[in-house]
Amino acid sequence: MEKKIVNIFIGTSRQELEKERVALENFIYSLNDDLRSSNVKITPIVLTEDNEDEIDSLVQESDLSFFIFFKRVDDDVHKLFREAYEAFKANDKPKVYVFFKNVPAGEEEDRSLPSFKEEVDKSYGHFYGNFDYIDTIKLKMLMGMKFTSLGFIQLQADGDTLKLNGKAVDELDLGKVSEYVNSKELKVLQEELEKVEEKFLQMKPLYFKGDQDNEFYKQFAAVQAKRERLKRDIDDLQQNIFNLSLEMMHNYTNGMTPRMKQAYRLLEQGDREGCVQLLMEPENIDEYERQQRRSRVKREQLKENEIKMLRNHIYEKRFAIGILEETEQLPKRYEEIDSIYKDIIPEAEEYLIELTLLYDYAEFLLKQNRPQEGITYAEKLKKYYDDGAIEATDDDMAKLYNLLGLLYSDIQRLEEAEECYKKAMEIYERLAKENPAAYEPNLAASYNNLGNLHYTTQRLKEAEKCYKKALEIRERLAKENPAAYEPMLAASYNNLGILYSDTQRLKEAEECYKKR
Repeated sequence: MEKKIVNIFIGTSRQELEKERVALENFIYSLNDDLRSSNVKITPIVLTEDNEDEIDSLVQESDLSFFIFFKRVDDDVHKLFREAYEAFKANDKPKVYVFFKNVPAGEEEDRSLPSFKEEVDKSYGHFYGNFDYIDTIKLKMLMGMKFTSLGFIQLQADGDTLKLNGKAVDELDLGKVSEYVNSKELKVLQEELEKVEEKFLQMKPLYFKGDQDNEFYKQFAAVQAKRERLKRDIDDLQQNIFNLSLEMMHNYTNGMTPRMKQAYRLLEQGDREGCVQLLMEPENIDEYERQQRRSRVKREQLKENEIKMLRNHIYEKRFAIGILEETEQLPKRYEEIDSIYKDIIPEAEEYLIELTLLYDYAEFLLKQNRPQEGITYAEKLKKYYDDGAIEATDDDMAKLYNLLGLLYSDIQRLEEAEECYKKAMEIYERLAKENPAAYEPNLAASYNNLGNLHYTTQRLKEAEKCYKKALEIRERLAKENPAAYEPMLAASYNNLGILYSDTQRLKEAEECYKKR
């Protein structure tokens, strides 16, 4: 099978950031080892004396382009940025990302820098990020790949460690990413943990010595409990920051409203609370709302900039949903999320834009134990796909069939659930032949879902076949990547163990339970 080539352009001023540019090139090369089983090759492109004559076309044909600046903006890199952005507007490729390394206080920047920032912000309506450590750019590169050329890659945060398809990315420290570095909440928790950890280590030898009074053991237990609580709080906050960064990167290359830019900037600066407050404030009467007050017109009569305005409004609300989902301490956050979906879905349907909202809302309703409502929105989306009102990829259809299967199962419409699971499975079987690394996990999940349905309806032979097919795939995946797939493998062993127990095959059940 021919390898998929992903080209990433790295544009920096020739007189600056040489160390960072080399670090990013080496990082990209290292990713090829992590993705070697995915039939993908990632290639960095940089401006050199050897490729000056063809660099324009190389940039325009790249999948992602990262323009990184410090104290100055060279004319040649500025020119390449404009060409990349024009190519992006025409072809949706390359995705364009702009970052500025923070200039230390007291050091001067070239006058080309503020004027370029204004151009990016005002003329192009583009969001740019800031950073102190190159780890920020490394993370954004991986996120950019996930949302464009390599949608199947899995990114997971585990403390300060990023995992790519379950494997730790050693060249990247999440603790040096801007959103983490700037988070006041995280810093307070980490400082508190440091103090508690010191006290814990002082008390630990005395605890094991075993000759202290009862008051000491009470204090030690309290310190130990606080230590564990702080660790959990830090892990949860780090996960929330990562999830919000992922949501932010999803919308990075879209034209943004000033409000969205401000929200993203607050998040990047570590002010998650300020970001939440901004997005939850009543909106000002802006151009979008003036558009809403006008008499409704048909979609064909809307101008391009009006459609863009509607899209931006939806992007803003989707980001607000992402913030709410990751901010557990907000009261009534689920009610807020529900209200936002109900606000923007009618607009999306009326103008046939961003209709994946229907999938997102149906999935949200499933998690909220409201499957009947979820079915309404999932079936609406399927009708749009079937009627050709919007285009759906095979992956889109498989995901929707799987979601419908789960929703139907919840309200005991089991024949329809089975039909949906089988359709999802058929699609994933075809996709997995073309790209195993991307789709075998989904295929295994489809087998597992169908197995669960067969088990529920007491068709135990069929259930066993499905569970074994899921197990076979997951065993193979777990050998290649234990961290990512062993939990799913354990679930498959558990399902088979229960089935064997129910059919009095106790030795086989015991073997499965032991392998969990």
